[in-house]
Amino acid sequence: MQNKLTIFLSLLVFTAVACQFSAQPPTLTPVPPPTANPSLLLDGIWLLEWTIEGEGPDGYLYTGEATLNVNDAYEIDGQIVWTMVRTPFVDEQTKTGLSGVEYVRGTFNPDTFEVDFTGYKREDPNKVIGTDHYKLTLSADGTQLNGRTENYGDWKGLIAGVRKP
Repeated sequence: MQNKLTIFLSLLVFTAVACQFSAQPPTLTPVPPPTANPSLLLDGIWLLEWTIEGEGPDGYLYTGEATLNVNDAYEIDGQIVWTMVRTPFVDEQTKTGLSGVEYVRGTFNPDTFEVDFTGYKREDPNKVIGTDHYKLTLSADGTQLNGRTENYGDWKGLIAGVRKP
């Protein structure tokens, strides 16, 4: 009789354990993604538009492709290829479609996502660009770069940028 009781209790325990596993699916604890290096959010190629605040649809419009490199000390080194798309001045109309390169250096603050860089040199045989000082903000998801440029002192230059796909 004791054998039958032992077998019965063993079967009962086995059934209880089996039911427990079949009744509850396994739970997986998600692993958080590794913390990204904030400089990688800025590093890369950006498509930019530059206008002047208040000029409207008849004012200046430049498009740019910025290649920005950020080192471990959050220092920026890069270049922007600017193309004049529109100008409000008749004597500059022949320059639309022409490009120049502005070389930039600056810093990135990974805590505030503020980007500050200055043009220090240009390659511009057609004299369509100048160098500027940029104060921008990188979006938290690293997809947008927006802000202002000094524009010869009035800070009315507007930059809107997106990461190049």
